[in-house]
Amino acid sequence: PDITHVHVRDSSEDELQMIKDSGGTVSISPLDEMLRVRWRRGLPPVVRSVQKGLVVSLSCDSESTSAGDMFSIMRNTLAVGRVEAANPPDNRAEPANFNAANSITTKRLLEMATLDGAKCLGQEKRIGSLEVGKDADFLLLQADNLAYYPLHDPIDAIVGAADTAAIEAVMVRGRAVKWAGRMVDTALVERSKRLANASR
Repeated sequence: PDITHVHVRDSSEDELQMIKDSGGTVSISPLDEMLRVRWRRGLPPVVRSVQKGLVVSLSCDSESTSAGDMFSIMRNTLAVGRVEAANPPDNRAEPANFNAANSITTKRLLEMATLDGAKCLGQEKRIGSLEVGKDADFLLLQADNLAYYPLHDPIDAIVGAADTAAIEAVMVRGRAVKWAGRMVDTALVERSKRLANASR
């Protein structure tokens, strides 16, 4: 029950059901799984996992091949999920009024990136959502960022258009580690730069 299964792209319906029945969870690493394509391999099972009722988190397998920020991962997962929904493995006819957005919503993607990620870690009582008694870990995004301005639907904007440049502040346990677009601990930034240079 405490196992998170990563890279379940080739899992059958029965195998996904076994994960669900065991209390396991899955983690989708969309771009990595799409970049390492083998002959006649399917898409990562975003929609299939959600339809099974699995707890689905998002991950990045290798930052050397794809961006590791959660904004990029959410957006890639959204695209993969909607392509998956529009290309079922059987030969069924297109349903009337089909809309892939109904199969995987931006709200569901945000849940995968936050609360479901915490559940996969067994930390949902501490992180993953803003609630009384939990750690106050959250981001503040610029409402007027040109990537999604004018802002109509905040969740659509976060999942579909936001990136790391839109982060105004980062709070960890209620303490600002980034404020007004800059890291608060400048010594940490300098240390990171020194370590990066020393590793070359």
